[in-house]
This record gives sequence, C-alpha cells and structure tokens, in this order.
Amino acid sequence: MRIRNFILLSLVLCACVVGFFSLKHPSKPVELFSQPPYEPLIEQVLPKAMSDLQISTVVKTNQTDNITREMFPRGDLILCTENFSSLSHREIQASLLLMKKSGAKYLATVNYPKCQRNKNSRDGEEREINFELFPFHFPKPHRVLGAIDQGELVIWKMEDLP
Repeated sequence: MRIRNFILLSLVLCACVVGFFSLKHPSKPVELFSQPPYEPLIEQVLPKAMSDLQISTVVKTNQTDNITREMFPRGDLILCTENFSSLSHREIQASLLLMKKSGAKYLATVNYPKCQRNKNSRDGEEREINFELFPFHFPKPHRVLGAIDQGELVIWKMEDLP
C-alpha cells in the first residue's frame, strides 16, 4: 500500500513539474532528456568510418555507466563521448585500461585540440580535454570524424594509446 501511494505521488509530482514547465514556456517542447550536440554528427559519419575500418560492433557508453570499474563488453569500437569530461585524470586512465582489456580495436571520443592545458576534474565538474597533452600523451588521432563545438569527434587505435 505504501509503495503504491509513493508511486502515485511521484507520478503526480512529475505531471505537475511537466505541466508547470509547459505553462511557463508554452512555445518550447517538453524535453526531459536533451540530445547531446554530437549525436547528429555520430549518425552521419560513424557508419562510413565503421565500413572503412571494418568495424562490426560498437560499444556505446553513457553518462550513467561506471566506466572506471566495470568491464566493457566485447566490441571493435568503444564510443565514449559523454563520460570523460567529468572524470578525474586517474579515473580516465583506469577506464582506458579497462577499455584496452576488453579487446576493442578503436576508441571514439571527443577531443579538444585547442585546449592548452588539461585541468583535473574536481567532484565531477565538466571540462574540455586534449588527450594529446599531459597526462594522457595520446598520438595524433587515427581519424578525425568531424567538428563538435570547440572539439572534434575522433578515433584512435587502441594499440597506439600509451
């Protein structure tokens, strides 16, 4: 009985929030989850890159995945566009180790080549990362798929990563 009441109360609260948002902004559609700005680019360029590089399986991470502790499923390419920006340097390096252990051949992520210095994330704050700089020292990307805001969607060969 308590669980049912809790669920009903939760649904009513959600409806009130959505209703309030609609009244306050009637011309805007209600979007509970916004699409990342690079999704259209991924949809446009990734299939060709997969064909060119003979990639048959893609493992896509999302912000809720714990990429620093969980093993990755087997795939030719790991698409990680949302996670790195809010992780510390140490957490990124731990996740890269797990990605390599998965046997993936490629990593696709967002790189910010104009970023001059990598700041370490504190408490999940997001920031731009240039993987070619300290502390990551990645080589030039194997392929640049396209520009996203100030960054680029790129692919690296896992075997080339330090």
